[in-house]
Amino acid sequence: ALSFALKPAAGDYMLREIEEQPKLLDKWEYNTGYLKENLKSGLVPIDKIVLFGCGSSFHGGLLGRKYFQDYSKVEAICEYASQYNLPFNYDRKILYIGITQSGSSADVIDVMKKLKEKPILCLTNTLNSTASRYCRKEALINCNKEFSVAATKSFSYTVLWLYLQASEFANWGLPRDCKNQLKKAWEDILNQQEHIKELARFIVKFQNIFFMGHDYNYPIALESSLKMKEVALIHSEGYVSSELKHGPIAVIGPEVLSIFIV
Repeated sequence: ALSFALKPAAGDYMLREIEEQPKLLDKWEYNTGYLKENLKSGLVPIDKIVLFGCGSSFHGGLLGRKYFQDYSKVEAICEYASQYNLPFNYDRKILYIGITQSGSSADVIDVMKKLKEKPILCLTNTLNSTASRYCRKEALINCNKEFSVAATKSFSYTVLWLYLQASEFANWGLPRDCKNQLKKAWEDILNQQEHIKELARFIVKFQNIFFMGHDYNYPIALESSLKMKEVALIHSEGYVSSELKHGPIAVIGPEVLSIFIV
């Protein structure tokens, strides 16, 4: 009972894990060629990638889909695990990537069970998780255990892992100091905490918020909206910027905050 009482509050965990992100890069060992090497060693020759996940993992998968399609020119789709219907055509060379930070997301595991012997890669932050029993390969994002219910660092490192694999597929040479560049970008953001608090005091005045983004920023708009709902308990929606005029603009008014991610 005493050890439980001394544990940080949930909000403290989340802030700590947000602040931990740049520091993790110092110890983070990433294999940019992990996926490519495993494909060569027999995982599967592919002409399509299917990513599936729930919540933040799904949003990370949406960015992964963009990376693979835009950089590697590999056809890719991303689906909600709870909504994914298995394809009728199994003749295609498809690699399935199930994304689950905890390794125990029921909907993700359910899809893996249905796929059975198909080539499945599980992208997770939990070694030897339940999901790993139903996949051919397990890839770890290695960002230490995440205690907060709201995914923060696990989302960031999922996106980073997918970006690195897509870059390798495209045969891009990453800059030698790319880790330092990313660390500095993270630190620059975290060093603006007073400004962030000021923005938060303004944002919390609203009970309806629209997050909008285009292209790569659309999944970020979705993830921002999810965080606003589950952490601040404020109703919010995420939209493609250009879709605002196709209906949602009807409810935009002085009482609705619109945040554009550019």
